[in-house]
Amino acid sequence: MKTAIISTLVLVLFIPLSAHANLLVNPSFESTGGWSTSSSGHWDMVASGDSGISTPYGDYMMKYSTTSNTLYTGFSQGMDASPNATYSISGYYNIPTELWHGYHTYAYIYYMAEGGTSPIKIESVGSFSDPTDGWMHFSASSTAPEEAVRAVLTVAVGVSGGYPDPLGEQVLYWDNLYFARDEVIPEASSITLLSIGIAGLVMFSRMKRS
Repeated sequence: MKTAIISTLVLVLFIPLSAHANLLVNPSFESTGGWSTSSSGHWDMVASGDSGISTPYGDYMMKYSTTSNTLYTGFSQGMDASPNATYSISGYYNIPTELWHGYHTYAYIYYMAEGGTSPIKIESVGSFSDPTDGWMHFSASSTAPEEAVRAVLTVAVGVSGGYPDPLGEQVLYWDNLYFARDEVIPEASSITLLSIGIAGLVMFSRMKRS
């Protein structure tokens, strides 16, 4: 009887929940830390209200702006990765119609091995080429290869089919990026309740013996 009750408590109370702690530093661009930008520039953290665009979260956002044909510039952030782990990636992007001239923006994950200088896996987690006239949310998942010890989230800008003509000012925005490992942990309250339940069963058993 006791065994059946304990088993039931374990099944009901020890329910696993997904833990999703954001591994990114400064994911909403509220400070100057965390991110590296391409040497060619064109990326800046700007305040809400820039070009009439308000941020979906916080007071700042990342802006790409150029009037030249400088492409494939981006910003990135690296973090430790676990082999074979699955990660959730999400964020918001905004491509204003009046400032769109054929460019597209995309996000990639680069996985690195111990001591490696070249990626062992490059995975696209988002590619967007149409104007949005508002913030759009994207989400994706990615599984690290067996040798991976580090992951780099990179957001960049490119163009398909040659440079736009005429070449006008191209502006787009990113905000509130998220990169987290999907892992299952027991809920703290469930552990507490389970402990109380087992302690009660032990006490009940002792009382019956006495």
